[in-house]
Amino acid sequence: MLVKKTPWLILHEPRPEARIRLFCFPYAGGGSGLYRRWALDMPPHIEVVSVEPPGRQTRFSEPPPGGLGEIVDALTDATDTLMGKPYATFGHSLGSIVSVEFVRNVVQKGKPAPIHMFCSAHRAPHIEPRKDPVHMLTDHELVQRLAELGGTSTELLARPEWLRPFLKTIRADLRIAERYCTSTPFALPSRLSVFGGTHDKNVEIGSLLAWETYSDGPFKLRLVEGGHFFIHTSAVEVMSHILTDLSMVDGNVPA
Repeated sequence: MLVKKTPWLILHEPRPEARIRLFCFPYAGGGSGLYRRWALDMPPHIEVVSVEPPGRQTRFSEPPPGGLGEIVDALTDATDTLMGKPYATFGHSLGSIVSVEFVRNVVQKGKPAPIHMFCSAHRAPHIEPRKDPVHMLTDHELVQRLAELGGTSTELLARPEWLRPFLKTIRADLRIAERYCTSTPFALPSRLSVFGGTHDKNVEIGSLLAWETYSDGPFKLRLVEGGHFFIHTSAVEVMSHILTDLSMVDGNVPA
C-alpha cells in the first residue's frame, strides 16, 4: 500500500492505531520489500513505513536518484503528513546515512525529531571512506563482489535483462554511500543505537563506536552475529533490540 499515493513510502501492514511509526531505509540496491517481514512481525503498537527509492522493486523502471540531497528532499516532502505521530528511524548501510540526513533535514525545517534512531552497518559520518570504492568496479567485478557479499539474490544476478538496470541503480547508491564523509561535527537529536555484524569485513568496530559522538542521548552499540547483511540472517535479534530500545521511550508516547 502506497502512503498518500507517494511512491517513496510503502505500508505493508497499515496500523492506524499504532503509537509509533518506524521509518525503515534500505541498503544500496534494496527497496521496501526488505522490511515487509518486519511490518508483519512488529507488535501492534508499531507501524513500519518502508522507504522505496526509485530504480528498484515497485519503481524498477525509474532512473536512480541523482544524489543524497535529492533523496532527502523527496523523503522530507513524502513524510510531511506522517510527522504528527512519534517516530523512530532504522537504516542499514546506505540507509544509515540517508536516515541521518533525513532527520537533520526535517528537524532543520522545524518538524519533530525522532524518539530514537537506529543506524546499522555503516561507518560514522566523519570516518574516511574506503580507498578501493566498490562503485568504481567494472560490471563483471561488481557482480562478483555482490555475489560474495550475499545481499543480492542469485536469480537477479543471473538475469541479464534485470541485471543491467539494477547495476546502474546499485552503482549510484554505492557512490553515495562510499563518498559520504563530513568534517563538520553535528549531534543527532535523539537516542542512538548502532548495529554491526560480528563478521562484517566492510565496517570496522572502531568506525561503529565512533557514532557515539553524534548521539544527543544514550548511545548503544550492538554486535549481531553475521556479515554485512546480518539484518537477513539475524532479523529476529535486530528487531528484538529495536523493541527493547523503543520500550525505554514508549512510556513518554501518548497511548
